[in-house]
Amino acid sequence: PDVIVKYTNPDDDLLRFFVRASGDTTLVINDARGRWHCNDDAPGAGTNPMVSISNPARGQYDVWVGSYESGQTVRGKLYVTELRSETP
Repeated sequence: PDVIVKYTNPDDDLLRFFVRASGDTTLVINDARGRWHCNDDAPGAGTNPMVSISNPARGQYDVWVGSYESGQTVRGKLYVTELRSETP
């Protein structure tokens, strides 16, 4: 993974990952329950991806951020939040 997130607050009902980038990016997450989540373009976010996980489990979240175009490098930032108001 590009980033490993250790999540320790299972009292929250949402865990959100999103990318803001200069180009078309993708987001792949393997959550603490071993489930896979993928996104390319989040609604209303252009080419920025977002994954929202309801009732997240405590544990490790493996995160990969990629470029939609093969061989292309894109600069961007990964954000992780428990807030519903945060969007890409």
